[in-house]
Amino acid sequence: MTGSSVSFARKYAETSQWQYRRGLALLELSAPVQDLTVVDLGCGTGALSIELARRVGPQGQVISIDPDAERLHEARAAMPSDFDWLSFHQAKAEDLGLIDDGSVDLVYSNYAGHWVLDHSSMLRELERILRPGGRFIAEFLGEPPQRLIELVLLMPDGERAVQDNAFHDEADWRALITARSFDPVLFDWPNLSLDFDSLADFYDWFEGTSNGRFQVAKLPHDARADLAQRFPGPLSCPIKALRMILQRR
Repeated sequence: MTGSSVSFARKYAETSQWQYRRGLALLELSAPVQDLTVVDLGCGTGALSIELARRVGPQGQVISIDPDAERLHEARAAMPSDFDWLSFHQAKAEDLGLIDDGSVDLVYSNYAGHWVLDHSSMLRELERILRPGGRFIAEFLGEPPQRLIELVLLMPDGERAVQDNAFHDEADWRALITARSFDPVLFDWPNLSLDFDSLADFYDWFEGTSNGRFQVAKLPHDARADLAQRFPGPLSCPIKALRMILQRR
């Protein structure tokens, strides 16, 4: 593990309170009960996986998936030692071959879906692993947040970093969903706001949540000075999210 990668994973664990609060609300919506087999898709540093494991109890199972080894390292370090029904695995949403066909009751995913570049393959895998009647419950960025995109594009490799996200409009999402054995139970586009006490707090959050795709040190000096003048105090970043519940037929 490289030192910089580890620090970004740790920074995410320390600064992702906004995502954690949204995830708790999503957890209440998903209402996991004891004995369920649950996949936490894009589990990050694992705080919500632990909450899911508490809900399903030792007779259930939580399989937590993330593509990033350093975030999984943080997740395993924070995992209660007696939660042997919770496990963490490195994999992508487009390839969940470690999970058996028709073995999952609930797939939960909080603010990870926009990092998945092939949503068609993701839905194919969810269709495969979910039991009939099983649900996929997710919330993530529904549209590119312009303030975040503008900042990333100021970096030398900003164009490449922007391409690490995938977005669809509602018509495209519905076409992807109906191509699979899913019924949309909920399909909502809430307008939300990311609020920060200072530009420095925003920088810390953005470096952590982007896993280093954005780095303040890579911003040109004049851009940093301009941002400091534009945002001398608290700042907000409006976003449009996408919240969905799909039920496997």
